[in-house]
Amino acid sequence: MVTMPLFRKRVDISTKIRKSSIDFIASAFIHEASHKCWTNDLKYFWQSRENPNEAEFLDWQSTASTHDWWILFGFCVPGYDCRDPAKW
Repeated sequence: MVTMPLFRKRVDISTKIRKSSIDFIASAFIHEASHKCWTNDLKYFWQSRENPNEAEFLDWQSTASTHDWWILFGFCVPGYDCRDPAKW
């Protein structure tokens, strides 16, 4: 998926992603849609197999991967109460 925060009002969906699970599609859509609210891609959590609590930066609220994490693993505040899904 891809979006252009400044120019368009849509999120483009690739045909490859349509074969993914509904949870993955939802998380990717929310990730891309969050760019419309000026989030960035400075860090990826689940893609790099990293728990948001392990992130060494403070700007989690403006990181798009925070939003896809919430769809896949439940709401949490990175650096405070996010749990490693492998340990659930």
